[in-house]
Amino acid sequence: MSRRVAGILLAAGRSSRMGGPNKLLLRLKSGTLVGHTADELLKASLSEVVAVTGHDSQNVDDELRSRELKRVFNPHFAVGMHSSIRQGILALEKEHDAFMICLADQPDFDAKVLDLMVEGFRRSAGDAIVFPTYRGAQGHPVLIPAVYREDILAHEDGDFGCAYLFKKYPEKLVGIPVESDRVVVDIDEPQDYLRHGGLHAT
Repeated sequence: MSRRVAGILLAAGRSSRMGGPNKLLLRLKSGTLVGHTADELLKASLSEVVAVTGHDSQNVDDELRSRELKRVFNPHFAVGMHSSIRQGILALEKEHDAFMICLADQPDFDAKVLDLMVEGFRRSAGDAIVFPTYRGAQGHPVLIPAVYREDILAHEDGDFGCAYLFKKYPEKLVGIPVESDRVVVDIDEPQDYLRHGGLHAT
């Protein structure tokens, strides 16, 4: 069954643990961290992609401007991640069957993993909360069916994602095993950046 899945890229955080530069604009490989995650989202089998900005929004916007995705500013980004998830859902222009909630700070973010998750969702009854796993550990991104949209919009904002849905609907959780640790790796601190070959910020 073909179901429509939207991608929501969370690019509003303050990078406080990086101790200075906006980590999303750090150079990695042939571009920036946020540019890489956006490009992989656009390669995946998604019907629409929205990037939610907040901290340093002008520079993040400039980095994403050339890409075919919608950019939306979250004025409440300082409240935490959940406000950006809400903003992303409200910014979608089409109706979708699920939302792929993606962090912008995963250096090995891969469209192939997204497609595995979309495939798993399309094989489900339509209410499965899907996420990748590596050696039993839950990774990111997380695919949340639209049937939980009102749960998300009604929930108070804070510096958290949608873990409360995992607690409320444990019987709906579906983990997709992957063979790489890329789904559990992100960049939070300078040593994380150096470990991935980073040199300087834009």
